[in-house]
Amino acid sequence: MKVTKTIRNDQAGAQRFKRQWGDKLVAVRYRHDSAHDEVITTIEIEVDRRPAPQKDFCQRAHLATQRSEIVALAISFHENDLRLKVKQAGAKWSQIGKFWLTSRKTAISLGLKDRIVEGGADKCLDIDTSLMLVDGYI
Repeated sequence: MKVTKTIRNDQAGAQRFKRQWGDKLVAVRYRHDSAHDEVITTIEIEVDRRPAPQKDFCQRAHLATQRSEIVALAISFHENDLRLKVKQAGAKWSQIGKFWLTSRKTAISLGLKDRIVEGGADKCLDIDTSLMLVDGYI
């Protein structure tokens, strides 16, 4: 299919789509399908907008750091099986914070992503997280 005409969102001819899609509309395109001798109208819409990564930003390194980050897990005292599971995975109990501390990667691999308390590890002052084993390394 060949594009025969492209109309920006602020030009005449795009107004009916602009009413429907608002500022998300980027462009309207008319395409010709020679196999069926038809004109097809398509629209381009914006589906996501976020800040561009910094010039020296490395996504792979960022994700690796995030996976090894120490996080706090909220597990109730009566959840014996779950407490044993995280303890066997190397998690440490914080008496002060009342959380189990482990790496984010371990928490997710144990299926405990919903138990992560963001910022909770900062309250666990009785555990030196710099000495915790993360994926077998100190």
